[in-house]
This record gives sequence, structure tokens and C-alpha cells, in this order.
Amino acid sequence: MSTQTETSTDDVVKLDNGPLVRLEQWMGRTGARLVPAAMTANQVTAISGVFGLLAGACFALAAFDRLWFAAGALLLLLHWAGDNIDGHVARTRNQCSAAGRFLDIFADALTFTAVGLGFALSSYGRFEIVATATLLCLVQYVLTVLWIALARVWPFPAFGPAEALLSGIVIALLSIVLPRELLSVAGQSYSLIDLAFALTIPGSLLTLVTSGLGLYRRLQQQDATG
Repeated sequence: MSTQTETSTDDVVKLDNGPLVRLEQWMGRTGARLVPAAMTANQVTAISGVFGLLAGACFALAAFDRLWFAAGALLLLLHWAGDNIDGHVARTRNQCSAAGRFLDIFADALTFTAVGLGFALSSYGRFEIVATATLLCLVQYVLTVLWIALARVWPFPAFGPAEALLSGIVIALLSIVLPRELLSVAGQSYSLIDLAFALTIPGSLLTLVTSGLGLYRRLQQQDATG
């Protein structure tokens, strides 16, 4: 069952109503115990970002050997874990900061860019489909930054970063065993990667429209109330 949590990071309200919230909370609590006392939350975030970039590189290398998908899936899982551990470390060790928030969002944006490009270059996906879905994802990140900067709210869509990361891991692992050409339509062949990324495009467009309008109306109300 989906739950919604509201937590304050400095003066920013974080809204997350995704179905994986409790799993991510468990990941953060469990993983934080393994973080040395001398390591800061921002260092955890940076390491998580490196894992994300390496995952994208592994997906690109799958063009030579599909077993690279397995390495990429593992690195993406490590990125996901680190992306939850850093927040728990920051809250429990009183290290919440605007710099940490920036690093978190920027590392995630870099990861999704690297992963998208990696899948696109893997030879298992059509570049135009994967690139379009990846660009829409990045525009959503821009909109998130505008929400934070202008409304002091950090919104998460129902299918947010956590769901996208889990989907990426599953897609990578399935790509090891599934045929490269999974479906043929009008003489054109499509892979699992093509289908998965294509399915995200309508949802991304809907999120951009609804979230953008929501922010605009919220700012209008703020302007009206002075």
C-alpha cells in the first residue's frame, strides 16, 4: 500500500508517496550502520553518484557482452542504496544542508543521464526512444529544482526515482536472458529496453503538465496573498 511521508530538510518539505518508501527507509536505516563515523553524508552521496555513473558505463559495455548488464544492475543497486543511506546519515548525524540537497539531486540527475545513455548505447535499444525518455526524465528534475527553489517543496511523482531505479535493475537483468528482438511491429524490431522506456514517455509528459501547472497555481496563490 502506498504511504505518504512529509519530512523537513531545513525549510524544504519533502513529499514522497511512492510504493517503495518503506523499503527505502529500511535501506537507509540498515545501511547507515555500516557508514564509518568519520564519513559524512555528502561523501556517501558522492560515492553513490560514482556507482550510478559506473552503472551507465557498464550498460554501454553490454554492446560487447551482455553480462555487463549484470555488473550495471549491481552498481545501480549500490547507487540506490547509497541514495537512501546518505539521507539517513544526514538526519541522524545532524548533517542536513543545502549543499547536501544539491549534491543529492545533481548526483541523481547524472546517474539517470548515464543510465539512459548506457542503455541507448548498449545496442539493445533504439537510441531515439531511450534518449527521448531520458530527456523527459531530466526535464522532470529541472521542474523538481524549481519546486524546491520557488515553493520550498520537494515533490515526488507516484513513479519516481526509486521506481525508476528498480525498473532499471530488473530491465538490465532480464536483458541478459531475453532475446535482443522481443517484439516486431510493422517490420520494426523492439527490445525490452525499447518497450520499457517507451512506456515511461506518456507518464513523464503527464507528470510534467500536472506538476508544472500545480507549481504555477501555487505561485499564483503566493503572489495573491503577498
